[in-house]
Amino acid sequence: MELIYRDDHPVLSGDAEGLHKYICETVKPVDVPHVYHYTSLDALFNGMLLEQPVNGMQICLWASSVLCVNDTQEVRIGFDFVRDHIVKIEDTNDDVDVMTEMMAGYYVTSFSLLRDSLLMWRGYAKNATGISICFDVNVLRQYAKDSLMKCVYLTPEVLDKIRSYMKDSKPVSCTFGQFALVCFVLLIGLSKSKDKEKVAGRISAFLDFLMSLKNMDYIDENEVRLFVVEENSNAKSRVREQKEVVEYVERFFPKEAIVEIMVGPNNVDKEKTAFLIKRYLDRIGMSHVKVTTSGLHYRG
Repeated sequence: MELIYRDDHPVLSGDAEGLHKYICETVKPVDVPHVYHYTSLDALFNGMLLEQPVNGMQICLWASSVLCVNDTQEVRIGFDFVRDHIVKIEDTNDDVDVMTEMMAGYYVTSFSLLRDSLLMWRGYAKNATGISICFDVNVLRQYAKDSLMKCVYLTPEVLDKIRSYMKDSKPVSCTFGQFALVCFVLLIGLSKSKDKEKVAGRISAFLDFLMSLKNMDYIDENEVRLFVVEENSNAKSRVREQKEVVEYVERFFPKEAIVEIMVGPNNVDKEKTAFLIKRYLDRIGMSHVKVTTSGLHYRG
């Protein structure tokens, strides 16, 4: 697979049809009723739940800039894959600045398919002292208007399959500043059709694929991502743990989005915490939410 020129327009040769079909089969929609967001108790009481609904919305989720996640390599793995296998990047002094510009405007909220997992408790809920929040997938989809997708873990099998469509690839040489343009050319090349809707659909599918890729080392997390593309004018900033600036955007949902809140196994008094959370939910009109405690035994 390589870039060639036809009528002065670059397109992608090779088995582009096969690659597109594989991408559509691999990027899976979330086909389960619930997903789970592990977080701290602070997050629940300091921004996520609105005591008074605003325009019928009572839940506020923060989608953090992909530049501010714990490991930025985690969300750029898809772009790196294209770069490593299709585009030969020449060293320039503006590499970091250009990559930063490319990633700015992308925001993510992470969920898991796992309801009560020691792995998730340890990694994302303040050492299991926090909570796991069960969200209704249908409500998220109805109000988010963004991409909600399962992560595609870059296993050897996935790598081999993608490489099979690129076995005759001749990497295109460019500066990092031209990387975005080359990626766009590759996306357009996925379709030889002049049908704009078809081309747009294939570009969307390919972007979903890139943004859902994740290192196979994290496969046990069973991650689901809500990806948001937003303009800078709609973003906000805060300081995390008094040492780091985090940029984020807000997404609002009705109270029905939350089904259950589970208190972590390492909470100092999880039964009392669950009781007090339930009382709070009742006061703010969210009595439908079930509050439970983890059934796992925790050793810190």
